[in-house]
Amino acid sequence: MRSVLARLRDFRVWCLAGAAVLSAAALTAPTVRMNRSVYHYFIVFDITQSQNAEDYVLDGKPVSRLAFAKHAARAAIRDLPCGSSVGIGLFSAYDSSDMAMMMGDEGGWSARMPREPSVLAPLFGPIEVCRNFFAIDRTIQAIDWRMAWSDASDITGGLYATINKAKALNGRTKVVFFTEGEPYVAYGGGDNFRPFPGAKREVKGLLVGVGGLVPAQIPKFDDLGNRKGFLATRSRLDESFLRRLEAETGLRYVRLLSAAQFSADLRAAEFAEREEVDVDIRLPLGALALILVLLAVLL
Repeated sequence: MRSVLARLRDFRVWCLAGAAVLSAAALTAPTVRMNRSVYHYFIVFDITQSQNAEDYVLDGKPVSRLAFAKHAARAAIRDLPCGSSVGIGLFSAYDSSDMAMMMGDEGGWSARMPREPSVLAPLFGPIEVCRNFFAIDRTIQAIDWRMAWSDASDITGGLYATINKAKALNGRTKVVFFTEGEPYVAYGGGDNFRPFPGAKREVKGLLVGVGGLVPAQIPKFDDLGNRKGFLATRSRLDESFLRRLEAETGLRYVRLLSAAQFSADLRAAEFAEREEVDVDIRLPLGALALILVLLAVLL
């Protein structure tokens, strides 16, 4: 009996010692080199007024298109494997140079990108999702419709500018562009559709339709964000227009229905790149340490 108790005591000691070693190793932020599928995206959010229309439901409450797009993007980025990278941009009527000055990045990544006329504001280029998760997540969380410069939206120009930005990076970055696709024309009428000047599918990615098919009221706000009724116009998801842009660019059109669906779309095999990447193993080391502690306590 004493022999059994002594062996059990020794087992507990070894478990606790192993847990201590694993915990210490996890504190050094270890990585291992692995060949795996990863994803690289430049994600752009439409922040024009129509994105305030509340035709989504989240946690039992109506939320705006922009809020739901942000929710879906944050959840999907959390699901991307380490080694993947994400950059963030805004579509409205900001000029890239104006946004660069506002972000304190006059000489940084956005300043080095080709200038596009008043439609796209890149916040930062693709950065690794695991090491920079909280920075990416908090940036998306902070995106607000009040960042927009104008009510007008040249959706065609915004999408084409986004593709050009991605193309100028490294040849592997894919595009994600959130919009309801209903063009509000500021200059001269028409639906602002025009031929894509580049090669179809030279840049891959997702054209994500947000909103409902039934026209929804667009809330009106004052400068402090207080609701002041509704705008006279209504807005809906214009899938026919987005399908035209899909055919023109070679991007894949998807409708945003849920965070889980969007996460699966983002991790589609057609967008994956096989690469040698450094994978953070702190989580599995910590999990093993916890298992050893539980064994020592429970046995």
